[in-house]
Amino acid sequence: MPIVTADGDCYIPLRCGQVAPVLQLPCEITSEIFQHCLPEDGLPQPSIRSAPILLSFVCSTWRELSIRCPRLW
Repeated sequence: MPIVTADGDCYIPLRCGQVAPVLQLPCEITSEIFQHCLPEDGLPQPSIRSAPILLSFVCSTWRELSIRCPRLW
C-alpha cells in the first residue's frame, strides 16, 4: 500500500530484505537514465539540487554509480 508523506511524496515501503526494483536495473541502464537528468545546454552546474550531485544523495548504490560514471562530470 502506497504511503503519502506530508510534502506529497508517495512511496511503497519495502519489507525487510527486499530490494527496490529500480536498484535491480543494470548499471548501464541506470547510468543512461542519469545522463538524461543532465541539462541539455552543456556541463552541469555544481549544485546539490541538480544532477549529478543530487543523484548521489539518493542512496549508496546511486552515489557509487554516479561517481563512477565519467559522462556525468
